[in-house]
Amino acid sequence: MKKITFLMLLAFLLISTSKASAYDHLYVVGNACPAGWDTQTAIEMTVGEAGIFTWTGTLSDNTGDGGQRRFKFLTERSWSTSLTCQITNPGHKMISSGVEEDLFVKTSSGADNAFQVSETAVYTIVVNTNTMKMTCTKEGDLPGDTPDLTQLYIVGDATTAGWDPDAALEMTASGNGVFTWIGNLTVDGELKFLNQKGSWSKTINPVSNEIYFENGTEYDLAFRPAEDSPDDFKFKVIATGMYIVTVNLNTMKAVFNASMPDLTQLYMVGSATTAGWDNAAALPMTMGNEGVFTWTGDLTAEGEFKFLNQQGNWSKTINPVDADTYFVEGTEYSLGYRPLEASPNDFKFKVTTAGSYTVSVNLNTMKAVIQISTGVENGKTIDISKMILVNGSSVRISNPGNLNIQLAELYDLTGKRLSSVSGFMTDKTVLAENLSKAVYIVKILIDNKQYLQKIVL
Repeated sequence: MKKITFLMLLAFLLISTSKASAYDHLYVVGNACPAGWDTQTAIEMTVGEAGIFTWTGTLSDNTGDGGQRRFKFLTERSWSTSLTCQITNPGHKMISSGVEEDLFVKTSSGADNAFQVSETAVYTIVVNTNTMKMTCTKEGDLPGDTPDLTQLYIVGDATTAGWDPDAALEMTASGNGVFTWIGNLTVDGELKFLNQKGSWSKTINPVSNEIYFENGTEYDLAFRPAEDSPDDFKFKVIATGMYIVTVNLNTMKAVFNASMPDLTQLYMVGSATTAGWDNAAALPMTMGNEGVFTWTGDLTAEGEFKFLNQQGNWSKTINPVDADTYFVEGTEYSLGYRPLEASPNDFKFKVTTAGSYTVSVNLNTMKAVIQISTGVENGKTIDISKMILVNGSSVRISNPGNLNIQLAELYDLTGKRLSSVSGFMTDKTVLAENLSKAVYIVKILIDNKQYLQKIVL
C-alpha cells in the first residue's frame, strides 16, 4: 500500500512538473486585442519566471460594432491548443480588473469560449501556467490623441499616389490596428502614412527626419494629430523595388521588407503567346547578364501577356505597373512585382498588331521594352533574322533584297552598344568581329523603321 501511494505521488509530481514547463511561448489572440483572430499575428507574451507570461496593451469592449470582442491564449501560432475560460459549457467570461481567473486547456474538444472586458482601456495580463491562473488588470484609459485603428493609407512621391492625399493608397487591415501594403517604392522618394484619406491631419510618421529605411528593420512611429503639428518626418527609399510594408498602430512600429523577383529565370505567358494562359507551358526567356532577359517570337493581335518568375506558378509575376497596357514599340515601360497570386494590380501587356517581336526585360531596373523584329516593306515581309549572318565570332549583315538599310547596330544585353555601321547598301557587310560567346541584340533601321533580332554566339 505504501508502495502504491509512493508511485501515485511520484506520478503526480512528474505531471505537475511537466505542466509547469509545458509551454515555452504564449500568445494573445482575438478581436479584442490588436492581433485579431489571425494566428499568425497573435501577440507573443513576455516570459519572466518559468511558466509566467505578461503582456500590456489595448483591449476593446463589445461596444461600437456590436460584435463579440474577446480574447484567449495560444501555446503556439495555431489553433491546436489554446488556454481559455471554462470549456465544459458555451459562454464567454467577462473579467473584472485585477481578479484572478481560472484557465483551461482546449485542444480539439470543449466549448470555444474566450474572455471579455467591459471597458476599452490599456490592460496588463499576467498568465501563470504553473497554477493555470490569469489576471487582467486595467492600467489606464487610452490617451486622448491616438490614431484610428480601423484604417490606414500610404502616401508620398515614393509611391504611385505622389503627394496627393486623395490618391493615398489603402493599406490592408490584418488585425485591429495592424496593416500591410505590397507595392513598388522608388529610390530617393519619400513616404508617410495617413489615418484618413484626403486629409493631412492625423498622420503617422517616423520619429526622426529622413530615415533611409533598411530591409527588415523595425522603426518607431509618431502620431501627428493636426496638419500643423511638428515633426512631419518621412521615410526615404534606398533602393527601387517591391516592398511589403507592415504598420502596427498599437505598438507604433513599422517594418519594410523587400520582396524582390528571382533574377535567374523569367517566362512569358498569355493569350498573345503560343503558351496561352497555361502557366505550366509558359515560354522561357533567355538570360544574358543576371536579371536581364530577352525573348523573340510571334505575338497575336488583341492578345495579352505578362511575365512569370517561375514556370507553373501564378505567384511571383511581373506586370505593367499602372494598368493593362497596349504597348508602343520601342517604349520603355515600368514593371511591378506581384509576390502572391492574390496581390493587386494583375495588369497585362496588350498587342495591337500581330507580328514577330523581341521582348527585353531588366529585373534589376524593373523595365521592359518591346520591339518589332519583322515587318513589311513594299508589300513584302521583312524577316531580319535571315539578314543576319553569324560565323564564329563575327556578325555580318546581308542585303540580298537591296533594301534601304540606313543603320545596323550590335548591343549586349545590358543595352551597351558594341558596334554600328551606317549608310551602306552592299551585301555581307561586317557589323562586328572577335566577339565573345554570348547573347546579343542586332538592331537594323530600314526606311526609318527599327527592327531587332536576338542572336546567340
